[in-house]
Amino acid sequence: MPITSRLPFRMNAQRTLHWLTYSKRPGYWDVVANPSKFGIADDGIVILHLSSTPKPWDDTSRKGDLELIWWESFVEASLVGGGGEGVEGGEKKKAEGREVQIKYKQLRKEGMSVKDAMRLANER
Repeated sequence: MPITSRLPFRMNAQRTLHWLTYSKRPGYWDVVANPSKFGIADDGIVILHLSSTPKPWDDTSRKGDLELIWWESFVEASLVGGGGEGVEGGEKKKAEGREVQIKYKQLRKEGMSVKDAMRLANER
């Protein structure tokens, strides 16, 4: 596809790409992550794919630039825009999500299809 049909980087950022390239081009990442610090009227990173491990919510000791952006967004959404649930509500949702994941994995091990296992794992 032509380059004009691709999403801008800020709409499709990969944390792993940051890890592999930051030492070579730190200025680029600094501008993309926080453009307002450089006088640029832009929102910065909009979508950050956390397709590698550890996830910021699993390993809170690893706090690089992008993990900090994730935590800031999470806390802001939990306290302000997340329906007033607060951080405790976010922790409860994470625990519920882990329960669904464990149930799903067990159902898959038992031979259930992806679709059926997901449906049953999400039932309360």
